[in-house]
Amino acid sequence: MTPHASLRNVAPDMLAVDTATFFGLEAVSRIRRNAWIGLTERSYLPKALDPRSDWVAMVAAPAFRMLAETGVEVRDFCTIGTGAGLDALAAIEILGAQNIVVLDLHEDVVRQARRNILDNVIFKSQVTLFSAAGDLLAPVADEQLRLDLIYENLPNIPLGDGDDLAVGQTSATFVAKRREPIPHFVSGALVALHWLALRQAVPMLRPGGRVLSSIGGRIPIATMLRLAEEAGYAGEILIYTWKTQSEPRRSSAAMRPGRTVAPGRSISIRRPCWRRRSGRCPR
Repeated sequence: MTPHASLRNVAPDMLAVDTATFFGLEAVSRIRRNAWIGLTERSYLPKALDPRSDWVAMVAAPAFRMLAETGVEVRDFCTIGTGAGLDALAAIEILGAQNIVVLDLHEDVVRQARRNILDNVIFKSQVTLFSAAGDLLAPVADEQLRLDLIYENLPNIPLGDGDDLAVGQTSATFVAKRREPIPHFVSGALVALHWLALRQAVPMLRPGGRVLSSIGGRIPIATMLRLAEEAGYAGEILIYTWKTQSEPRRSSAAMRPGRTVAPGRSISIRRPCWRRRSGRCPR
C-alpha cells in the first residue's frame, strides 16, 4: 500500500482517512474505516498524505496498541489538544474507551473535532462525549473527573514576537509565555505545557490512572523521567519511535530544509498510589 493510500482528496476542509491504515491496524470495528474528517482553519492538519510525519499515526496509535496489549483498561479517556479528533477515535478503536473528553484551545476546533468523532463512531450509544475549549485541563477543572488515561501532545516552541495563538495553526506549534511558576529545568527544556498538564491532571486521575505524553526526541530521557517524578508520578518510556519531522522550517530556524527524520517518544506517566497488601492499586 502506498503512503497516500490513507487519504482520498475531497473538499479543501475535509479529509477522508482510512483509519485502519492510519492507525496501523488490519481492520476496525468500533469506528468507520473510511472516516470523513472536517477541519477549520485552526485545526492542526493531520498528515494523512504522509502518516510517517503524523504524531497520532506514528506515536499515539502505537502507544495505545502497546497499552492494550499489556491489558491496561481504559474506559475514561481525555485528550488535551485534540486537533481533528483522530487521537480520540484511535482511543475508542484500540483501547475501547467509552467516556471521552476532548479539549483544545479554540472553540471552533473543539466543535469540529466533536463532529468528527460522532460522525465516525459506529455505535454511538456506546460512547459518551464531553468537549470543551480552553487552556490545558482548565475547562474540566470542576467536573470531578476520574480518568484512566489522559493523552497529550502539546507544543513546545516559544511564541515569537508578533505571532498570535488565535491565528491559523499557530497554537499547534507555539507556546505563549506562561505566568505560572515553572521549574528551571522545565523551562530550560521547553516542556512547560507538559509540566503544567501533569500537575493539573493529578486530581483527575483515578488511582492507577496514567498520563501519556508524546514528547520529541530532542528532550533527553533523563529530563522526561525527572519531569514525571517531580510532578508526582512514576514515569517510564512506553515507546521510542522515529517519525518524519513535520514543518521543519516552522519548528526551528536552524533546521535544515526538507524532510528530517526525528525520534518521537511516548512516556507513560502513572499516578502513584498506596498499594494494598494484594499489591494492586485500588480502582
